[in-house]
Order: sequence, then C-alpha cells, then structure tokens
Amino acid sequence: MRLERRPTRNFARRVHHEAYRDVVERQFGAWDLAAQDAYFRAGWDAAPHEIIELDGVPVGYVCVEDRPGLVHVRELVVLPEFQNRGIGTAILQQVLAYAAGRGLPVQLGTLHANRAAALYVEQVFAKSDAPRRTFCSSGRLLPVQAECDSRVALVWSMRGR
Repeated sequence: MRLERRPTRNFARRVHHEAYRDVVERQFGAWDLAAQDAYFRAGWDAAPHEIIELDGVPVGYVCVEDRPGLVHVRELVVLPEFQNRGIGTAILQQVLAYAAGRGLPVQLGTLHANRAAALYVEQVFAKSDAPRRTFCSSGRLLPVQAECDSRVALVWSMRGR
C-alpha cells in the first residue's frame, strides 16, 4: 500500500459519494447529491489530500493535518469494495506512529452511523460520551471541537501521558 501525492479530485469525489452514501442515508435520511457535492468540495479544497493506492490501484483518500498540539485525521475514506481489508487500519497505524514519535495526540471525528467508528475505537481511540468531549486512553478528559452534534469526536493519546 502507498499514498499517491497527486490526488485526483474526480476520483476522490466518487470515493466520497460511494463511501458516504450509506452512512448519510442511515443517519440523516435521503441522499442530497447537491449538498454532498458541496460538502465534498468544501472539505477537498480546505486541505491537501493524498490518494491511497493498493497494488497500484487507487482505493481511497486521506487527509492528515498537523495542528497545534495534535495530529488531526481530517478524512480517511476507502471505497466500499476495498473496506474490511485492513487499509484503514494500516493508515491509522501510520498516523498513530507519526504522532507518537512527536509526543502528540491524534484526533478524528466521524458520523455516528459510520461503521468505521468501531475500527477507530479498536485502534486505541476511546469513544466520547458526548460529541464535544472525549477521553484519551489514559483516562484524562481532553477538550475537542466537534464539527457538529451529529459527529463523534475521538482522541488518542499515549498511555501514561
């Protein structure tokens, strides 16, 4: 698996729509193509992304940001036909190692209906009891900014910190 640094917007839009459609419909009801296009454009244009490739085949995209005092996983999206193959796990492990090497926590947010939330929890994240608060693995309460009340915010921090 490798990351391609020259992302393709049209490919990423397709990945976004295929990966999020089921989640959005389960959590919010109807799929609104215009709204999802706008949501995708806003997120894509806000930060640099990388295409995830598996054996030379584009399978998703990721955006990881260095923010003051933490590493933020802005997006991690894998095509449905490539999910459940360890791709998201491998990416998260790389991010966790990167952050641990710098002594920083990792933060991400996900929709409540996203099946990948279980993956995030399995990868040492602790699920918060409220969208605006999260617990790190050492049990300390860490403040985070939730993007909206429909998301779960998760933070990972090295044990004992």
